[in-house]
Amino acid sequence: ERMVVQAFTDDQRLIAEAWRSVYEQYYDGKYNRTDWFGLRQAALKKKYASREAVYAELTGMLKKLDDPYTRFLTPNQFAALTNSASGELVGVGLEFDPLPPTVVASDDSPLRIAGVVENSPAAAADPAIKPGDVLIEVDGEAVAGKTADEAIAGVRGEEGTEVV
Repeated sequence: ERMVVQAFTDDQRLIAEAWRSVYEQYYDGKYNRTDWFGLRQAALKKKYASREAVYAELTGMLKKLDDPYTRFLTPNQFAALTNSASGELVGVGLEFDPLPPTVVASDDSPLRIAGVVENSPAAAADPAIKPGDVLIEVDGEAVAGKTADEAIAGVRGEEGTEVV
């Protein structure tokens, strides 16, 4: 008698690898009593219309852990994070109050400026930007409804990039 083993699809493999990474390196089974194994099983049974749907599933799985510092980054988000950490992208000279990266900016949790770097574009802005100010929009696009990472990405770019 032969046993047929079906390999994971690329989408299932991505879910399984992300799940395993969180499970092996970060997950504490006593934290928040989340059925992490059940989430994996349910996600693996689904069929996904696109890679974005898989990313949304992974984001949702991690949100169920209720840990604001655990999140899934798409390849583009990861590239933006590593670029900002490596110095390939520059900012306008603003420092922000800490806001967990997955928290969505809103009236209840605004993206507040903690400081302005001396001799930076932000320091030369007119009207002046000062600590305590709240970031409301970047390049005419509202910050409300975006995560802190998404909003802050709008004030980063290659040197010489104009930000309004």
